[in-house]
Amino acid sequence: MPPTPFTFCTRASPRHLESGADLPDSRCWLFFKHNIPNGRVIRVDLDPNQASYDKPRPYNDCTPSNTGSALCTSLAQKWLETCLCNHDICRNDDRVDRRPTRLLDLEPPGHVTQPEMTISLTASPPAAPYMTLSHCWGALKTIKLLKNNVRDFCSGLPVDGLPATYKDAIHITKALGVRYLWIDSLCIIQDSEEDWLHEAAAMSTVYSFSYCNIAALDAADSHGGCFFERDPSRVDIQNLEVQHPQGQGSREYEVSTHTDWVGTLEQSPLYHRAWVLQERILPPRTLLYGKHQILWECRSHAACETFPSGVPEEIKPYAVFHSKQMLTKPDLASPREKFWDDVVERYSCGNLTHLSDKLVAISGIASVYGPADDYLAGVWRKTLLPDLLWHVPELKQFNGQPSVRPADYRAPSWSWASVEGEISYMHRHTKQIIARVLDAQTTSLLPPTASGKLTAEDRAKSKFSKVTAGYIQISGLFGEACLIKKKENKQLFFIMSKISPQSRNADPSQVEHLKQKLNDASIWLDEYHHARPPPRVLYWILVSTEKGLVLCRSHQGSYQRLGMFVVKELDAVQFENIPHATIEVV
Repeated sequence: MPPTPFTFCTRASPRHLESGADLPDSRCWLFFKHNIPNGRVIRVDLDPNQASYDKPRPYNDCTPSNTGSALCTSLAQKWLETCLCNHDICRNDDRVDRRPTRLLDLEPPGHVTQPEMTISLTASPPAAPYMTLSHCWGALKTIKLLKNNVRDFCSGLPVDGLPATYKDAIHITKALGVRYLWIDSLCIIQDSEEDWLHEAAAMSTVYSFSYCNIAALDAADSHGGCFFERDPSRVDIQNLEVQHPQGQGSREYEVSTHTDWVGTLEQSPLYHRAWVLQERILPPRTLLYGKHQILWECRSHAACETFPSGVPEEIKPYAVFHSKQMLTKPDLASPREKFWDDVVERYSCGNLTHLSDKLVAISGIASVYGPADDYLAGVWRKTLLPDLLWHVPELKQFNGQPSVRPADYRAPSWSWASVEGEISYMHRHTKQIIARVLDAQTTSLLPPTASGKLTAEDRAKSKFSKVTAGYIQISGLFGEACLIKKKENKQLFFIMSKISPQSRNADPSQVEHLKQKLNDASIWLDEYHHARPPPRVLYWILVSTEKGLVLCRSHQGSYQRLGMFVVKELDAVQFENIPHATIEVV
């Protein structure tokens, strides 16, 4: 019987190995498609020739069948102790005492004498560690802190009456030796706009100073729980004996299904939520409970039950490490601007239940990343012009629906936050910025207060939250155009009609040459244009020598962004005698 072929997977594409062929990399991963469910993956330590193999044998037959088992808890304790003792970058500054307004006390006074276990809401005690919970609220009704039940919460809540995810989080917190727990729905007054805005502005400190965050990965709502029954064989590393041809004997290899770390997390219900991006990046360490196994992420290390000492380099979540470390070590070699681009691109792929939360749900990361005075509705003053060069490449949202600007205002049109769609930046290869920003401002929504007075800290925090208006004044090459669509590929293109301002000093040959260059500009509109066709007469302004903004007139006489365009790189010297126009984009 001929041996079953290997399929080895590279970053480009999988290909079959022919009999007698050598592997190009002795540490590559191989997919075995025969007798192993779900295409298990093999890590090869030697270069085998084509060979037959036996059914894998379990490496560890003691793996528990539930993620809430004592063995899983013991492993979580080991990860936590290792991080606390050995990882300097994961330690917060003990001299800074930034604590949530409220916490759940899991050992309230008198709890020992009560017939049933209770917890209570309390003001944050000084210097006591607390844990946090990341979870999906879901569509089902769940218990929430409201203005009319604050006193009841402070008196005591029976744990038996709480949803499964909350009960499991309490169990994990106590098992790790921590007394206090923060859960958003139980620690923020949900029907108080004042309290909600105040606490939302404090998310950066709530999660950044968490002792450890608990992530309920696969619970679609608060009743789903953190703990799951599972097939232990999906966790185990298994030994695989490969029989080599021509009397070369046999070799053993390790086989595991858990190789797609990023896929395991990104495809979970929890990480479909846009809010959760900052809940993943900000905490120094996170314990993740999935339906197949528990996992660990901190600023230094990633591990799981399959790889308890650390995941292999091939599947290490480098994007998460980069994001966590960039906020704590700003002197890293990688450009900080790229960090913010990556955050926005990942954030735009998440789901928001309330579209008005677009800027609020990323405010925690923004407030740690840069100063309030430099923040303008999702972009940064020092990189403002390059930050305008974003687009929605597939004109769709995370759920496949067409990209759209919501009817209710939430950001200026030049900000990515004005669009509901998957954002991608195009400025990373921009060679020369030729426009200038003369002025840029946004107006923040100030939070209501009982006293009617706002502190300087309140005003600073509000700049990272909701905005009610904003504008930029730009000076650059500007003009009018018509929009056409090529039938063969449906791509939108400009037909130039006018370059402004008209000036006697402008060289007519330069103006004509610029028109010809821009006539073949490729255009990306921000919204799906079949759903909302753009006006036929549009405007444009060059930001760099090869990219610019597509605009339309607003009712106030200023301009609004509709999209962006790309042309073959221009020589700025050839157009230096064409006067620049100054426009306001809102």
